[in-house]
Amino acid sequence: MNQYDGEECVYPFGLDPAWFLDQNNILTVQDCFKMKLAVIIGVAHMTMGICTKGLNAVYHKQYLVLWTEVVTGLIILLGLFGWMDILIIAKWLYPMNPYSMNSDMFTRIN
Repeated sequence: MNQYDGEECVYPFGLDPAWFLDQNNILTVQDCFKMKLAVIIGVAHMTMGICTKGLNAVYHKQYLVLWTEVVTGLIILLGLFGWMDILIIAKWLYPMNPYSMNSDMFTRIN
């Protein structure tokens, strides 16, 4: 197995233009990318909604609502889906290059 040390083919964000050359898998890759973006935007939107509810609770001096609905809602939302968003973004930012695997790693995988 050849070693590949260059990282000029790794894209930090977005879709690799080489995917557009393959007519069979481009729809799968685009749908997966759009789904992940939709999840990230949806969690951000729900987080902003809960924070707005928290600001309204403080304004109307409803501190029981602030603690029982807003704080617990943020803990549950960000604990489950916020962690998933962090993992999605970390996967996008971590440069994965399958051509630079050494033979020892390849034999452990198979």
